[in-house]
Amino acid sequence: MSKKTIQHIRFVYSIVLSLMLIVTGILLMISCVNIYKIGNRPFTPENISTAFSKIAVPVWVTVALSVIGLIAMPFLPAEKSRVKAMKEKKSTLALLQKKLDTQTCDQNALLLIKKEQKMHTILQIGAIAVVCAVAIPAIIYAFNFNHFSADYNASVIAACLWILPAAFVAMGASIAFLYLENASVERQIGYVKSAIAQSKNVSSAPQAQKHRNHAKLMMGIRIALLVIALALIIAGILNGGMADVLAKAVNICTECIGLG
Repeated sequence: MSKKTIQHIRFVYSIVLSLMLIVTGILLMISCVNIYKIGNRPFTPENISTAFSKIAVPVWVTVALSVIGLIAMPFLPAEKSRVKAMKEKKSTLALLQKKLDTQTCDQNALLLIKKEQKMHTILQIGAIAVVCAVAIPAIIYAFNFNHFSADYNASVIAACLWILPAAFVAMGASIAFLYLENASVERQIGYVKSAIAQSKNVSSAPQAQKHRNHAKLMMGIRIALLVIALALIIAGILNGGMADVLAKAVNICTECIGLG
């Protein structure tokens, strides 16, 4: 996919999502005003759910667009500083590879470079497979309207048990791939520099090894933090914490902030 096509896709997506967010926000405000005008106090969750059910379609469309963005946008990179830095690293790697003499350089370093290139391809395929594996069941669940009953709160919680973990896993896989890709490019640069230096009888192995160890340590810390965060979020959903927060939010909105 060309750079221009990616920019067009991101532009159209941002416009559509922005419009849906504006429309949904306006509808939510109108619904709150209508609930207040009804005046049937106390406002029960059932009454609130009935009023908000009228705007369920635009809300779900907005949620779906947001989820699609979380899953798809990492694979449609924008022109940002981090992306530019990654491109510069790849350009540096390409220039260094042109200077590398594969006949006279250290063959072990050459094997490491090829191994990194194969690993990059495997990681890319794996990330796509993980995203598809978690996204497809979540989409099937979301579009099966039998899962949504008159009890909107219970339906939302049940849907979140499917959709939120899938979204977090897909987002985590995408982020992990980007970090691993960046680390792979940095390692390749180190290997190529080391091979060029060795071909000129200049040893740079200690620096390259130090750089690799530091990169492995940082990657391990980032992955560990991501796994812990996902585990805590899923645990909070499964142990009923999300239902408590939702009930408190309903009580606050219906009793304290102008609605009750």
